Amino acid sequence: MAWQDDMVTMLRTIVDDSGSNPMYSDSRLEEVIVVAANLMKKDVDFSSDYTISIGEVSIAPDPTTGNDYAFVNLVTLKAACLLANSEYKTEANNAISIRDGSASIDKRGVAAAKKDWRDSICGDYARAEKEYKLGNSNAGASIIGPYNLHNNRGRSANHRNRPTI
Repeated sequence: MAWQDDMVTMLRTIVDDSGSNPMYSDSRLEEVIVVAANLMKKDVDFSSDYTISIGEVSIAPDPTTGNDYAFVNLVTLKAACLLANSEYKTEANNAISIRDGSASIDKRGVAAAKKDWRDSICGDYARAEKEYKLGNSNAGASIIGPYNLHNNRGRSANHRNRPTI
């Protein structure tokens, strides 16, 4: 269950759902990760052929044991985008303004903040996907930051899988 541990932790960190009372259960986040992986199969070609089962909530082979950091990063960012979109939709449905005399309640600002948050996270995903498609095999590494597991053993910091001359 390595992908569940690593990717759920990463997703919780990205959407800021850590702490003593998280909003999402681990099983819910695993479901979102599997759905994100399934959606990505049509958009991105990875070096490994992953079998994704939404019903069984599984990804095989395990991308974390195979060190497929691009897959892990992109799927986690896509899952974060899906969650952010869901949260924005919920808040948009509750974006009301009520005024009764001198008293007022205005929840439109919450929806606007959720929209900005969603746009930021989904923009991060779009940039990471574009990087991967353009040949950066470490897509999302600069966005996810602390989860950059790439090890530059014996490589220069400027190495981008270019042939040596």
